[in-house]
Amino acid sequence: FKSSVFSGTEFAKETEEGSVHAGSVFGVYFDGLIAGTCSEDRTIKLWHVLEKRIVAELVGHQGPVYRLELIDPEKEILVSCSLDFIGVWHWPSATLLHKLTGHKHDVHRLKVSNDYIVTGSYDETIRVWEYPSCEFLWTSPPIHQGGVSCLHMCGIMVGSGSAKGEVHLWDLPSGKILFRNTKSHIGALITAVWVCANENKFVSSSITSFQAGGGIICVWTIDSGECMQRIEENAYVNAFCYEFGLLFTAYSDGVIRIRDLYDEKNKVVREESLIKGQLYDVDVQGSYVVACGMNQTFCLKIK
Repeated sequence: FKSSVFSGTEFAKETEEGSVHAGSVFGVYFDGLIAGTCSEDRTIKLWHVLEKRIVAELVGHQGPVYRLELIDPEKEILVSCSLDFIGVWHWPSATLLHKLTGHKHDVHRLKVSNDYIVTGSYDETIRVWEYPSCEFLWTSPPIHQGGVSCLHMCGIMVGSGSAKGEVHLWDLPSGKILFRNTKSHIGALITAVWVCANENKFVSSSITSFQAGGGIICVWTIDSGECMQRIEENAYVNAFCYEFGLLFTAYSDGVIRIRDLYDEKNKVVREESLIKGQLYDVDVQGSYVVACGMNQTFCLKIK
């Protein structure tokens, strides 16, 4: 990696536009040129990665903004989630186009595609909207004990995890559960899931101990729902991103680790230590990896 750390102080010094965020950065999304970040300071900021300058700031949520994703690049649409609503924005003009509501608790997780917007909440449900009409389609039963802790969408499938060790795989058009497991993570908080349809794999991670900081990764086959591998580690994963046949992982110990999913043991082939603390999210586009944690955003170029 060739890494560049954009802390609030350094970014402000270079851009003269103020700090990146006034609090921890919970989510990051990257389209190859523009990166979006969202924070506990209730704002969303878009910045040009190569030029290191802020190009837009979105304000409107009344609580921490937990996740964001860019959707429909030609129309420059961004989707965000918080405790009050799911926002659909035209980000260059900072215009809020739609407020999606219906959850009964904070919405902590969000995934989008060209056809769907999927959200997960501490009300123990996921909700699905059609895009671009933003018409509500369906909601799951409240079966995510303790709330929906993570989401990932791949094609017409969406994976979800709960705060009590459950993992689910859903069919998006019908809302049917393809498989559900409540035993492999033994009631632990599911921190991240990732659906790799081309490899017939579904990956999940959980925390084994908040005090010790340990974690578990489980690798499943999608068609059978069988857990093929269980990996115990001294840190836990907060986010996954898959690219080039590799699984990029943001860890609680401030390290980005890359696993080769084509390897029989899904071994770690590369890692980069960034901070002494949590990394919350990671995204990959082209030759760049963007990760965020605490009150800093990192842009890592892959050599």
